[in-house]
Amino acid sequence: MRYEQLQQIAIDLNSVVVDPDWRKEASCKGYDINLFYLKNKQEQISPEIIKLCYGCPVRMCCLKEAIESQDSFGVRGGLTEKQQRVVFSKYRVLKRSISTSQVSLGMVKSENTQVNRRYYMA
Repeated sequence: MRYEQLQQIAIDLNSVVVDPDWRKEASCKGYDINLFYLKNKQEQISPEIIKLCYGCPVRMCCLKEAIESQDSFGVRGGLTEKQQRVVFSKYRVLKRSISTSQVSLGMVKSENTQVNRRYYMA
């Protein structure tokens, strides 16, 4: 997967609302959990497992939960650990910039409100 695709996933995650019951619809439901995790660094996860995970209807919920809980181990949301680290990094930067923008907008709004109050009280 290319870097640009991973960046787009990070952008898309900002609009994902995680349903607490997402696991009920997960494609991995019923599979051995060990298939999604590496036992050592020399191992590779089966491409079939990655495809199963990537095609899952709730993969973005899974990936966002992994980000929110800072769990980048194993395959989550159809991404390998290395791919997840790229997405997690970009997601955190985006989330910080959105938070900063909202705070800035809030400050501008409250300043305008104060100006309006002073104008009408005079």
